[in-house]
Amino acid sequence: MALHEYKDPPPSYEEATGANQGTSRRHTAASTSSAVLSPLYSGGSIGPIFPQAFSVYSQVPRLYIIGESQNFPLYAVSIHSSLSPRPDVVIHNGLSQNMPSLATVDHEPFSRSASITLPARPDSRFPVAREPLESVGAFTRIMSFSIETTLSGRSREHFEWRHSSGVEVEALGGRHSGWKLVRVSSPALQIRALAKKHSNTLGQSSDGKEVVAVWAGTSMSISKVLRFRFIGSGADGSLGERWAVMAVASALAIWNRDRRSRSSSSATVSAGF
Repeated sequence: MALHEYKDPPPSYEEATGANQGTSRRHTAASTSSAVLSPLYSGGSIGPIFPQAFSVYSQVPRLYIIGESQNFPLYAVSIHSSLSPRPDVVIHNGLSQNMPSLATVDHEPFSRSASITLPARPDSRFPVAREPLESVGAFTRIMSFSIETTLSGRSREHFEWRHSSGVEVEALGGRHSGWKLVRVSSPALQIRALAKKHSNTLGQSSDGKEVVAVWAGTSMSISKVLRFRFIGSGADGSLGERWAVMAVASALAIWNRDRRSRSSSSATVSAGF
């Protein structure tokens, strides 16, 4: 499968991560203005930047691929240690670690929160966007972010990743529990309209909000580490490609933080503590 094409050349790695702006790797995440341009990433006539459903596969240590299957890879995902000067997670615009980024993740020390960097196009007069992914409460498994969406006229909307064992997660066929992305700002009238439009593909949270994406880890595959699916308005492109990249990057941020926690716990047990 051919990689997506872009009308504009992608930004360099330094532009994407702000390496030439004198910023440290552990920067403080800041919300961007609601005046930010329409989606920063465009697949043009090629199609959406991500397929509706895909998996993440392990290639070699610290290198993964995103694809509908291992035979049809789309993007490389590199993972870096907390001691590395590079971001913790980089989604590359291609299958090489040398390609520029679609998004990067920096985990905040001693916290579940993270900062996600979305590079601007070279012709954009707006700076790189750094969006916070924040833990909601010390005793809840909810991670929240806000982002501009196409459907809302480029105003910011609020979304929450909620840990779930619901039917949307179960339908992925992976583990019995995973995460669902809830569109917190969606009003009840909009939910009813979306239900008619999307038929059986619409997910709904217990508080009546729309579910726009789900992901879950896997346990029966050596190479496949997680499955991801856009649903409802997350699947029809109406929220925009920039939102889609944020959704995928935030899912990988949660997955990588959990992966590190499991590795740390295993190392502690092996050491006899």
